[in-house]
Amino acid sequence: MSWLGKSPLRQSFSRTSNQPIRTNDCDPQACYDSFCKHWQQIYDIILKVEPMKPPTRDDVLGVVSHLDHMVTLLLVELQNCNKVILSSMQPPPAPCLEYLLSENLLDKLYEWSSSTGRYANAVRLEQLKLYELLVSHSRHQLLVHEPFLRPLLKILASSQDEIFPPDIEKRLVILLNQLCVVLMQNVHLLDLFFFSSSQQGHGGTNFLIFSLLIPYVHRDGSIGHQARDALLLCMSLSQKNENVGTYIAQYSSMCPVLVMGLGGLYSSLPNAIDITAIDWHRITTDDVADIPELTKFMNLLEFCNACVQVAHELIKTQLLDFMYTGFIVGVLGPAILQNNADSQISAMAYFDLILRSVTDPGLLSVFVRFLLDTEKFDGQRMLDVLVERISSVDTRLCLVTLSLFDTLLSLHSEEIMMELLLKFLIPCKHIPISHRHKVNRIDAYTNSVEFFLDLSPEVMKHAAQNALIETQQHSSMTKTIGANWNHYGYYGGESLYSNYHAYLFDARHKISICQRSCQKWSRTYKLENHATNKRTEKTMELIRSFLNEFSNENGDSDRSKQLDSLQSLGESSGYESFKYRPEDDSDERTAEADSSNYGETMRRSESWKLSSRKHEPEIEFDFSEDLFTQGTVSLGPFISSIWGKLQTFTSNCLYVNLHLTGLITRLAWYPLPLTHSILLRPDIPTTSDTPSFHQLLKILKQQIDAELPVSEESLELVDNNRFELIEREQRLVNARKNAITTNISATTPLQLTPGSQYDPFKRGDTKRKSFSSSLSNMFKRAPNSSATSGLAQIFELFTGAASHISIPLRETNPSSEPTSLDSTHSSSSTVMGSLSSNSTSNGINGSNERQRDLALCAVILDEWLKELSAISQEQSIVMLTDPTLNCL
Repeated sequence: MSWLGKSPLRQSFSRTSNQPIRTNDCDPQACYDSFCKHWQQIYDIILKVEPMKPPTRDDVLGVVSHLDHMVTLLLVELQNCNKVILSSMQPPPAPCLEYLLSENLLDKLYEWSSSTGRYANAVRLEQLKLYELLVSHSRHQLLVHEPFLRPLLKILASSQDEIFPPDIEKRLVILLNQLCVVLMQNVHLLDLFFFSSSQQGHGGTNFLIFSLLIPYVHRDGSIGHQARDALLLCMSLSQKNENVGTYIAQYSSMCPVLVMGLGGLYSSLPNAIDITAIDWHRITTDDVADIPELTKFMNLLEFCNACVQVAHELIKTQLLDFMYTGFIVGVLGPAILQNNADSQISAMAYFDLILRSVTDPGLLSVFVRFLLDTEKFDGQRMLDVLVERISSVDTRLCLVTLSLFDTLLSLHSEEIMMELLLKFLIPCKHIPISHRHKVNRIDAYTNSVEFFLDLSPEVMKHAAQNALIETQQHSSMTKTIGANWNHYGYYGGESLYSNYHAYLFDARHKISICQRSCQKWSRTYKLENHATNKRTEKTMELIRSFLNEFSNENGDSDRSKQLDSLQSLGESSGYESFKYRPEDDSDERTAEADSSNYGETMRRSESWKLSSRKHEPEIEFDFSEDLFTQGTVSLGPFISSIWGKLQTFTSNCLYVNLHLTGLITRLAWYPLPLTHSILLRPDIPTTSDTPSFHQLLKILKQQIDAELPVSEESLELVDNNRFELIEREQRLVNARKNAITTNISATTPLQLTPGSQYDPFKRGDTKRKSFSSSLSNMFKRAPNSSATSGLAQIFELFTGAASHISIPLRETNPSSEPTSLDSTHSSSSTVMGSLSSNSTSNGINGSNERQRDLALCAVILDEWLKELSAISQEQSIVMLTDPTLNCL
């Protein structure tokens, strides 16, 4: 190809593509005459061709030179025509173009090029450039003319199944891309590019443009990007033209080629991720950019996602089927099921990244189907495998698993929530009959607010009281620092630390997102009315008769004792009393059971409803259940695993606790009264086979109170840990802020003073941004992003593990302090070492590691309880305002 390196045609194409041609100085008649002369000289060379003898090098150069001048004259004319068309509806004359078409010049040129022998590729390259320029400047005008379309189709058809040099491939893909753009704007021209394809062994049609693009779908660089863009346009065209959709789905190899390529790229990914930071839990977008193999895989995955979004239903169905069988079940499933822990971690991290990147509901539903499939993996469900890994003793595997479930819950999938939790709650067997009416009640949420706040460890309460007293003693300081100082006496800016109003705002935002995402669910999953039937009425009558007989036989002097005995028996079987409808929580302990008081109980119940202005659904309970033989019920393996991990809270790794609390918090965001019954309603007892959530919280409080009693030493540990967390958050936010605005590293800790105006969440505007919007990149996912709980967001900043602060897969220096945006990474050892050194420097040498861990657990639990309290308060408002949930 070097022989054409100095061709004037190459120079002219460069000139015409980058510099505008001055058309005002050109005489139309002179242009036309020159155009005809150049063609005549080309035609003379063509006529000299002898049979079985290819043209000489001089002949080829002569044709290319004259063709260069003809192209220049054509472009001058086309540009002039385009200008005139903009100002007039009457198309101007185009003599050069008319001559090109009337004399079939392009067809004659193509026929001659087929006999050029070893110069064929060189001539093909110049022809492709010619068509590229004509198509781009004439828009769709030339495509309707057979003298232009016929040779174009010939050169495209002759390019099938051919292997070309890179420069020809580049020009071919550019031309195909331009044709797709033109067809997208002029759908009526699509049929021009379909022709009989009997040579392919079927009686359908061949969409030539699409078939030529398929071999380039996996290419790197600009040629691959342009080919995928063109293919995506063809996918969009399939919704507008049935022939395109039918051809791609039934006759092209597009779907299997995509899936095979995706599987191949996945297989090339690192089988084990080099993890040096103990807080690493997921792959970030920065990590993707650092791994070329992962970049290629994600580019193709995003392309598949886009194809499913825009393609014809036939194509979409076929692509999803191939994706499921060829990639998800055939490649991804075995990767996740590997026995090696490192392989499991990497496979689950890749799976998590895939779920956070896919946005099409249809493609997401295929991955959900993969999790719930019971046939593809020898009867073992992938979801059950993942649930088991929550309990792993390997901290890395546990963290990745918790992170993956956080992503799964962020999908707001009804099927996933059904399998994880709802199918165990819908029968309502976990709630005693006498308490089931409370599920849809609203006012009890206010009691939950106080319940969670009261569970704060005693050392945290004393620390808050001491800080409040100290702050009150410096009244002049409080006037200066205002609301930016929390009740611990530490400056927190707009941090969520001990800022209950910020927790409320954050909870309101996250609950509203979750609520909107669940609006398309088939059910609201609240306790529904049960129609009264004869069996229920008969059962109720038997209960009344039993109570009457029981009370009459024992007399008034023994009634109280016998009722207590019966009540105790009821508790052992999951039922505290036989009250049909307790009128108030306070009345449960004094409810009368005999039939003489039954009518009064009902009347008081009705008056309670009227006085409280509630219209809660009346629920007829089927007391034909075996009240004395029914044992405890399971809340499912997912909740059992979560509760099991919560039981070891004080022994868990710091980061496991952060993800664990964040996962439970995400469950509490769902607008599901049945879910609230086990998370936000301490007034509702459960009959599950594991301790209830609220019992676990009480146990944690008791454990911390017992092992970390209130003392000067423990209070100082708490203060040091809390202050270090707040200071580190501000330092990291400040470092990121400086890196973004001035690209100057923040190398020294932030010095806070009562009059400081430092605002860690201000981003150069005058409006205050919410905590969630300030950290919108956290756990980044587009577009239905995976929001993180407020407590998790705080400690994501603290650990430097936010997704916009990349945790690299390569080794970091754990001993260095973060000094820039790209170096704000720290391992757990660095964090805990900082806390330990802080404690040591303050004279707490006698404190053992267990006490420091307990102090940190106390701080985390204290903040989490505030978050749960705020969620309870905001969910009560949702219950009042949502017409599908409220009982008003």
